Amino acid sequence: MTPERQKWWESLPAEEKRVRLAIKKFETDIKWRKKHFSGGLFYTSDQQKSYIAMGKHTIKALRKQIAVDVIALHNSAYEYYTCPYCGQNVKEGDVMRDEDNYCASCGQKLRWEQ
Repeated sequence: MTPERQKWWESLPAEEKRVRLAIKKFETDIKWRKKHFSGGLFYTSDQQKSYIAMGKHTIKALRKQIAVDVIALHNSAYEYYTCPYCGQNVKEGDVMRDEDNYCASCGQKLRWEQ
């Protein structure tokens, strides 16, 4: 790991590190299962396909737990924010749960610091 990457990794909150490590684990497991797909001793090919599909859905859900910056848009009269994933207009307090800051439309975790 480069020093810049190490510094970035150390700056992440513990929860985000946990989520990123879980994503990496699922990605590695899916790659391994695809490589060794020829029907192993313990799983049928249908079970492998099912596990790979479940892993992909899990990764998609985990990625929504990584906070992303809201997009600030300025109008001559006011300022408003949109979710970078679904494009839904959001404002602080107008999310699923105020303490967690998830988009009410798509479930993406939002970061309000600009």
